[in-house]
Amino acid sequence: MTSKKQVVCLITRYLNQDWIDFLKTFTQYETYLVIDDNSTIYDKIIEGVHIVQVDDDTCYKNNYYNSSSWTNLKDIISWDRALYYFNRVETDYENIWFLEDDVFIMSEKTLVNIDKQYPQSDLLTSFHEINPTGDIYAGWDHWINVIDRIGTPWAHSLVCACRLSRRLMERVDNFLNDRHLMIIESLFNTLAIHYNYTVSNPVEMATTIKYNVPCEYATINTDYIYHPIKKIEHQIFIRNKYA
Repeated sequence: MTSKKQVVCLITRYLNQDWIDFLKTFTQYETYLVIDDNSTIYDKIIEGVHIVQVDDDTCYKNNYYNSSSWTNLKDIISWDRALYYFNRVETDYENIWFLEDDVFIMSEKTLVNIDKQYPQSDLLTSFHEINPTGDIYAGWDHWINVIDRIGTPWAHSLVCACRLSRRLMERVDNFLNDRHLMIIESLFNTLAIHYNYTVSNPVEMATTIKYNVPCEYATINTDYIYHPIKKIEHQIFIRNKYA
């Protein structure tokens, strides 16, 4: 590790003790749990895990909203709160891992091993598909959410599990000077192209992070990152099975 903090941020809707129990086992990273639910105000640190809650007004005032295009989601979700927090509050880090709560990793060792292979990459994602012309019919269904928001070339990936460098996060923040967030499945990758930043797609992510293809629990490779495994009970079962 460097003198700057290495961070893992788990993005979820509600506080869950099972996530606290998992994250408190980490020794190589500062751990954060960003929750969407603000109906209860929690302690800022629980058993060594930082709990992050950002109110809607703060996100709106700083243009941290509309990070997702899904019609069943609110303007502000955990992603908006997490990006605000790590750009405006906690900025003392070199890289930050963002993991949604339906992403499975066996332990922090999975992330440590990937970090050792890609110490200089600005963005780690499962893939990096480029749209050089801005053709909204070029494969991905959500290019329509990118048009008029940022210039070409465009790119996209699944970002349910991703690692962003500090300087790429700063580009995200700069993007919001006169506008709100855009769909982050394209924003991160597109900004990386525009600023000639390094994007890498580790095999530990490329083959096992899918949109909606169920994982086969019997063939888990504990060095890889998996998506989706939506129930925390199933994730606990897998960790116990392969421990």
